[in-house]
Amino acid sequence: MAKGNFSGLTCIKEHLDVTYRKNKKETKDKYAAVLYNINTLVRENRYSDNPREYDEETIQFIVDYWNSQQLAVSTKDWYKHILGRYLKYFKNEVIDQMGIDFGQDYRPNVNWLSEEERDRLLACEKTPIQELVVHLELCLGLRIIEVIRLRMIDIHMSDDPKKCFISVRGKGKGDGKWRNIPFHPLTKDVLARWYEERNRMITKMHAYDPTWRVPDELVFWCHYDSKPAAAAYTDRGHSLDRAVMQSSRTALDSTSPTTPSGGPSDVPHTVPESR
Repeated sequence: MAKGNFSGLTCIKEHLDVTYRKNKKETKDKYAAVLYNINTLVRENRYSDNPREYDEETIQFIVDYWNSQQLAVSTKDWYKHILGRYLKYFKNEVIDQMGIDFGQDYRPNVNWLSEEERDRLLACEKTPIQELVVHLELCLGLRIIEVIRLRMIDIHMSDDPKKCFISVRGKGKGDGKWRNIPFHPLTKDVLARWYEERNRMITKMHAYDPTWRVPDELVFWCHYDSKPAAAAYTDRGHSLDRAVMQSSRTALDSTSPTTPSGGPSDVPHTVPESR
């Protein structure tokens, strides 16, 4: 550990280069986005961004900010893990000493992965739609049914990152209960890759059937057999879970260091499953 690094930006770079030197670039970029976001937050609010000087007041400010953003418990736990590892690299164990506990996610039918398994799922190779759904569920805390209900008009972009958010329709009477969820540092990039794939699907469908109506929903399926077809996923959620998430879980199982060759994995599912 270099003794001369005191600014947050240089410390983050050192930590990433040393701690994650064996990780894929995509994984390293995910950690970098979280740490740079935290670094900007503390600097803009006049706290020291030197990781050696993060004290209980600084951490409590960060935690209060996360809580104010209505982030999922799993997202806050992940952020805490990334920040804690960063601070420990510079011999600062304030997070462990504070014993921060965000509680549990009490959604039914949810089994969460360990931090290591979560990291592997986020880092493994995925199609654009797999990447999108995993990101929405793991990083933004959406349920599978909420992902299905998302429409293009529910995605609110802005040149100001603080003004980017997703309007999510959850459970509730009538039209359901709406809430706004701010973008994760990587949400824009994930959406950009999905939009590119989504536009490609639309182009293929219109080449086959110019009268085909583009779904309002953010995600939809498209098959390119002898007679191409496309439509939004069903509101029950089963089709999206089968089509997208099962293959992601299979990819996770195949990378598990504890799974015997050819044997079943005991890794729990991380995303909410529709029953």
